[in-house]
Amino acid sequence: MHRPSARSSCLLAVAALAAGGCGNSDDPAPPVTATAPSAHKARLTKQAYARASAKICARGDRAISAFIPLGTDPTTRRANRAGVIETLRRQNEDLHALGAPAGAPSRVFDDVYRSVGRALDRAAKDETADIEKEIDLALRPYGETLAKYTPDCG
Repeated sequence: MHRPSARSSCLLAVAALAAGGCGNSDDPAPPVTATAPSAHKARLTKQAYARASAKICARGDRAISAFIPLGTDPTTRRANRAGVIETLRRQNEDLHALGAPAGAPSRVFDDVYRSVGRALDRAAKDETADIEKEIDLALRPYGETLAKYTPDCG
């Protein structure tokens, strides 16, 4: 596993900007958590959402850098990999807590976050799984929408 690229970090950050895509209706609804956005919460504009998500990404990137390089011995590698995955989980939860920007369907945002959460679950269970690839695969169904709503991530 290598450090997630700026593109993957950005994709995770802006996954919430998805205003289209499809979820798997066979998946059970996730439990309501303290980080789930309220349906009655005032929505951020797309620009305000982009600024807030950029801050969350920057904080996540700084936290992930503490685990890179992963290390050479198996114990250190596993511990650092787990640290990266947990940092990405927190980032996913923090982004979810922002809610959907004004005009974007909340349900799709929930689908994106569940998809990213499942990708992180897969990466946590399989030490050979590439975290970046798992996230990219999770976001693939939302590609067109993400391209439309993704801010410039550099």
